[in-house]
Amino acid sequence: MSESLYLEREHCVIALARSAQANGYRVGFRDDPALPDPQSWPVLFIDLPTGQVSWHLSRIGREEAKDIGHYDGEWDGHDVEEKYRRLTTWRP
Repeated sequence: MSESLYLEREHCVIALARSAQANGYRVGFRDDPALPDPQSWPVLFIDLPTGQVSWHLSRIGREEAKDIGHYDGEWDGHDVEEKYRRLTTWRP
C-alpha cells in the first residue's frame, strides 16, 4: 500500500473511531505485545454492537488521535475478514 493510501486509511479509521466514541461506543488504543516494539504500531479498537474491530496505526496516526484514550479491553481474536463483516453489518 502506498504511503499516501495508508495515511488516508488512517484518517478514515480515526474519523470512524471519533464518531463511534461520540455515539457512546468504547474506543481506544492498546500497544500490540506481539510486535518486537509494541509501541511501534499501536492498535485502535472500536467496540461496535456487531463486534470488535481494530486497526494498527502508525505512531504518527496515534499522535494525530491523541484525543482518543487507552482501550482497557482485550483483542477478541477477530481476523481481517471478520472485522470487515462486523463493520459492514453495523447500522448506526
